[in-house]
Amino acid sequence: MFARRKTSGSCCRVPCGGECTAAPTPTLSTMSASESSKAWLAANPPPDSAFVQSLAHVAARLREGEDLRFAVREFLDEFELLPRRELMQRAIEERPTLTGEAPADAYLGALGEHLAARRGLERPAWVTEPERFLDRFWFLSEVPGFRALAIAQSPAAFRRRGIFIAEGALQRVRRWTARRSSRPSPRSGRRSAALLRRRHAPWGSSVAPSAYSSW
Repeated sequence: MFARRKTSGSCCRVPCGGECTAAPTPTLSTMSASESSKAWLAANPPPDSAFVQSLAHVAARLREGEDLRFAVREFLDEFELLPRRELMQRAIEERPTLTGEAPADAYLGALGEHLAARRGLERPAWVTEPERFLDRFWFLSEVPGFRALAIAQSPAAFRRRGIFIAEGALQRVRRWTARRSSRPSPRSGRRSAALLRRRHAPWGSSVAPSAYSSW
């Protein structure tokens, strides 16, 4: 077994003379940006009405002409910060109206099924509708080498619908975190939480939105 090294007294709330073997108390400077974001939200909980994103909402935006990738990114950013399972279930439960674009309709079905499986939620009935499956393969990028990568990494819910994506496409908050310093500032949680304040946010002041990474 590994022995804990002695500390210089910074591990406790009171001076310990350097003889304490307790693990240091986690602080924002030792937490990842994703962890500090959730910690900040836990200490400053918004009302449930602040969480407005859902797959049905994504479909509505697509019918208005918005880009699939942008709408899905915003949904995933908020979904990763949801504090309770019932809010996660609510975000995927309502049936998205068909957009008229077969790839987009299948993608939303795959995403709903994938999130339900990953978070241990009840799979919505609408995700198995015939319109949520493609009759030909769809690769989301034409970048050379992407197809081999996507075939290997695409989650099962997407593969069985003929959709192939890279693994990182669904890791919005973690990917955003990786681009930041390994020692986030105490305000990093507030910056990530700004994603929730872009719409209907009476509980906080405006903070610049995060930068989006590539699809």
